[in-house]
Amino acid sequence: MGESVRHGRAVRGLLQPAALTARSSTLSDWQNLPISWRVFHRTGFAARLALLSRGSGARVGAGWRQQLPATMCPGTALFYLAATIMWGDQMLFPGETAPSQSSRPTAGDWRRSLSPQQRAALAALHSPNAWTQAKPLILLAIWLVCAVIAVAVDEIFVRVLCWIIIGATLHCFGAFVHDCSHLSVFRKPWLDRSVGFLCGLPVFFPSASYRATHLLHHKYLNTTKDPDALAANFPNPRLRIAVFYGWLLVGVPIYSVILILTGPFRARRPSDKLACVIEPLLMLAFYTALFTLAARYRFGDVLANGWAWALPVAMLIGNFRGLAEHAQLAHGDPPDPLRVALTVETNPIVSFFLNNLNYHLEHHLYPGIPWNNLPKVHEILSPVFARGEASVAAGYRRWMTRALRYGPNRSFSYRGLRAYLD
Repeated sequence: MGESVRHGRAVRGLLQPAALTARSSTLSDWQNLPISWRVFHRTGFAARLALLSRGSGARVGAGWRQQLPATMCPGTALFYLAATIMWGDQMLFPGETAPSQSSRPTAGDWRRSLSPQQRAALAALHSPNAWTQAKPLILLAIWLVCAVIAVAVDEIFVRVLCWIIIGATLHCFGAFVHDCSHLSVFRKPWLDRSVGFLCGLPVFFPSASYRATHLLHHKYLNTTKDPDALAANFPNPRLRIAVFYGWLLVGVPIYSVILILTGPFRARRPSDKLACVIEPLLMLAFYTALFTLAARYRFGDVLANGWAWALPVAMLIGNFRGLAEHAQLAHGDPPDPLRVALTVETNPIVSFFLNNLNYHLEHHLYPGIPWNNLPKVHEILSPVFARGEASVAAGYRRWMTRALRYGPNRSFSYRGLRAYLD
């Protein structure tokens, strides 16, 4: 009984978040584990039991089989499994340590650490090329091909697949509104703004109003003046939770309406204010004419199968991608420039349809670099990110798991593509 109580107290200590993040172990202990345990570590539980054995007083070494029964009772194992489920992202595996605040660079350190070669390479990446500017035409071709198939083939499986691809394509058009707002596609204001308006048209996204808001986001990032800062705009924790989870469902449509209503007030120049007023009116006129013609000439099914049914897919992608860019990040005090936004490493197909906005930290460090050069920025800055423990995550699936589990009132630090709950 006494030993069970002692182990119960040890487990309760381990369940505290501070203890979870502070605990570490050595790589040699990990290498001493049998290969079957190291393989099973990928499921998370077996290696964590061994780590608990070490944490409760025993050392995981050659005699782990004899030590484990003496230091691990069934109740301890169940408690630890509960800890794994509740604080799985905090648990440190053998060979890992918690992120160190002191090792992170200050606001200017990371730039001063760049070599002349790195600086020259980053400067060269600011120039757009033919691929930078031609991608909207490629997206239009993908959309038209999938739309023709969705209209012609009366099979629900085929149509759903086409709607998913069209939805991802429409989302990418919306992402081009973002790039054109930075004038990084053509480097010609009138052309960037015209293409931005056309790209936003099929997804009801107002280009001029978005530009007015987005430039404020970059200028006042993660402060009370940032119009996109969740914590600043919703200081009440309960309201923030409602907005956070509501955004995952209907964030982009509501955001578009807010942009239209606030754009004329956020724009600085009179010409920009006028554009914020005219663009929504042009969109309204366009869709009024389109739906009128569809009703008169009976091509509503073409619009539905080739466009409208794909809009929810585009919306959901935008909701999750947009929220992942800044939510649940521990920015530090003062704010760490390598932790102000989240980069998510993913596969090339996802990056293509996100227009490389998954490299969002790189975009905030160098907002003038075109979308197609952001992966190169990531490659150049990878050593800086590793030293500074920048906010770089592995995959959107893991981010979504953390988002749904912890909500907006918890924050994460990142080290070696792993997330650590602060």
